[in-house]
Amino acid sequence: MLFKDHFNRQLREKLRACSACKLKNQPGPVLGYGSLEADVMFIGEAPKEADVTAGIPFTGIAKERMVEAIKNTDLKKGEYYFTYSVKHQITEGSKPSTMDHKPCFDMLLEEIELVNPRIICSMGFYVTKFLMAAWKMDDERTDMKDLCGNGYIVPARTFYKGRYKKRENDRPKRYLIPTWSPAVEDMRKNDQFKADIQTLKHVRKLAPILFDS
Repeated sequence: MLFKDHFNRQLREKLRACSACKLKNQPGPVLGYGSLEADVMFIGEAPKEADVTAGIPFTGIAKERMVEAIKNTDLKKGEYYFTYSVKHQITEGSKPSTMDHKPCFDMLLEEIELVNPRIICSMGFYVTKFLMAAWKMDDERTDMKDLCGNGYIVPARTFYKGRYKKRENDRPKRYLIPTWSPAVEDMRKNDQFKADIQTLKHVRKLAPILFDS
């Protein structure tokens, strides 16, 4: 845990001092919150004004739904971690595209490796597609309603040693479960969000089979 604390401090300092992103002068940053030993990592797309004011993810309109989600998945304190793919508030109507905000997404990958959760719940189209592209997860579906609620296995990284020899399964198995933002106003999407949370619960219940096989 001492190593994780050390690298967490380094990452947070890097995020606060980031000058490469187009959002560097926007309100924020809103850094990750929760246990560094979390089993489940919830990743939203970008903070809202209320999140920036509180300095904690999911404290605005999404708070009540996230509290309900935590309760419905039987997660206890220390088993979850909240963060955003983009750490600063974006302007109304803007999208957290990887083209404009790549430094944010690159730091998100560092944050994921730091926490090393077994389950990642990506809440939004842009963060979902970025993670799938970063991990070379082939999926032709381009509509969020088709991605929602699926449990995707995240491929293990492969490292090459020497000229020919390779070593696989460098990290434990992970699952990616895409869903809508908990702040979504469309009630049908909110119902889908609740259903997707049940997928997360089922994956956790099957942990001995899914993760140890």
